[in-house]
Amino acid sequence: MAALRAEGNVSIALHKLGDYEAARAVNADLLPKLERAAGKDHSATEQTRSRLEMNLRALGGKEEADEVHGGIPNF
Repeated sequence: MAALRAEGNVSIALHKLGDYEAARAVNADLLPKLERAAGKDHSATEQTRSRLEMNLRALGGKEEADEVHGGIPNF
């Protein structure tokens, strides 16, 4: 689980640096790993899902972000 947390930290750093595409790639790869290892409702999985959604919105992918979020738009 420590390696998965480290990947999450890398994605946070990339997003803060404005490299939204790289952050998106890390989170998209990390999300299914966390779902398998910790479960869909685990806090780390939910945080990764939220980060992926944030990355997609930063890249202009509103529809994709809505899908990641479960189709519920954020206001």
